[in-house]
Amino acid sequence: MKQYPSIPQSPPKSKHLQDYAYGFDKLDGSNIRAEMHAGRFVRYGSRNRLLEADHPHLGAAIELIRTRYEAGLAAIMEQLRAKEFTAFFEFYGPRSFAGTHEPDDPKEVVLFDLDVRRRGLLPPDEFLALCGHLKIPRLLHAGPVTPELIDSIRSDTLPGIAEGVIFKGRAGKQGGKTVMWKVKTRRWLERLKDHCAGDEQLFEKLR
Repeated sequence: MKQYPSIPQSPPKSKHLQDYAYGFDKLDGSNIRAEMHAGRFVRYGSRNRLLEADHPHLGAAIELIRTRYEAGLAAIMEQLRAKEFTAFFEFYGPRSFAGTHEPDDPKEVVLFDLDVRRRGLLPPDEFLALCGHLKIPRLLHAGPVTPELIDSIRSDTLPGIAEGVIFKGRAGKQGGKTVMWKVKTRRWLERLKDHCAGDEQLFEKLR
């Protein structure tokens, strides 16, 4: 099953991308993937391994994905005339942090990307057009990515974000592949340092 790519901390070098990109709320949870064939989910995974419903921490995501997204994504699959794709979700609760979850919290799943076989990740404008009627992360910005915008994210003055922002755009003016980078708030990074208790390797892995 397709895995989600790692997202770098800084943007790729592309003038066009700097001119225009989409910024989405970075939800703080666990990456869950679901593979769809012919309008049905056929298998699930965490970021690095396959996932079954009896998994003690992440298994609940399977039923949430199936009941909340299968019908809507089946219709999108038909619209795209695709035979197979992998949908990527964030699984989290009110007290989730850096991939850890409180067992008693109510959990949510939110669709944040689609990877269509032989096409790759949908560009952000196409993702919004196709999936905007489903539950997806909040779109916080669309337009030029300026130093002032980056500073407002890091300093926590851009309203309504906790962990940070994922920027997505096209690498090229027409038909370029989807590229991404992330900007996190200093507040979240300081909390992560406390969480890692001096373990620099863990901090770099989770940041």
